[in-house]
Amino acid sequence: MEETIDLKPLALAEDDVFTALSDGHMAVLRAGRDFLYILRKDAAFFMFSHMPGSPEGGRKRLPEDEKSVAIVRNLIKIADSAYEVTFAEAMDVRGVMVSAEEGILELFPIGDEEGGADIEFVIPGENGEDEFAG
Repeated sequence: MEETIDLKPLALAEDDVFTALSDGHMAVLRAGRDFLYILRKDAAFFMFSHMPGSPEGGRKRLPEDEKSVAIVRNLIKIADSAYEVTFAEAMDVRGVMVSAEEGILELFPIGDEEGGADIEFVIPGENGEDEFAG
């Protein structure tokens, strides 16, 4: 099994992000220091948030309905940048997220000029919903 990911910047356009998700790829939104990873699978959005350096992160599972699509659209609007991650389906999703985050930070480091500490992705919905299993 190939264990590499393909990481490329996306335009901050809803169509580009939703196309990446429809193709089975991961979309990564970044707002300053905060990262939000989105996967679309089994008629649901799986979202994981993480702040680099933090031992913890958050996760949500939202049904793929009109309300959730609107939530994703609003998250795209507040993001500073977006990325598409292509990876083999058999790969560990957490490992993919770590590799993507490290790659993004290597290519686009967090500078002191970024005001990212003031922005944090908050996903409405119930806390602690289903953990993504592959």
